[in-house]
Amino acid sequence: MPVEPHVTDRILWIATVCLAAIDAPLVWFLVRVLRRERFLTLKWASVISAFAVWAGIWLWAVTTYWQAVYSYFFPAWARWWLPFGYGLLFALATLGMWAIAARLRIRPVLSFVILGAALGPATHTWAVCRGLVTKPPMLAGVSPVAAVVVSAPEFALYWSGILVLAVLLARVANRRKGDE
Repeated sequence: MPVEPHVTDRILWIATVCLAAIDAPLVWFLVRVLRRERFLTLKWASVISAFAVWAGIWLWAVTTYWQAVYSYFFPAWARWWLPFGYGLLFALATLGMWAIAARLRIRPVLSFVILGAALGPATHTWAVCRGLVTKPPMLAGVSPVAAVVVSAPEFALYWSGILVLAVLLARVANRRKGDE
């Protein structure tokens, strides 16, 4: 009989440290490489990248963890709409984050990633309030604090990846313009 995976506080705290260890050099690199002028050219590439990344994350989530986690929170009819819906929601959030980051005095890349990282605890707090650590057996008994804290470095990694993808997308678009 297969053993059901179970997330523990220890796993979440180790993940938090590992993600932060990945984020630190990645964010440092992005801040050094993407100056304000370059960041300001990435508005729509960031929006498109955010849609693609978040739709991909949610497609993976509903494909891999529907029964174990997400079926406890969403109706069955919503399963295949969630990737599109969350992709769109986070693409719209990107517009706001980009606008704020572009106006702040600190480096916009750092601001953008910090704003994205802050979305993690906001969304995970909402999920905890809806029963994330009580309803699905896979997460039952996990500390709400650990479930929320791990999301900050997790989301920082996602938004850093979105910026990398935006740069690549902008390069492809610029090359295509040059070919025309």
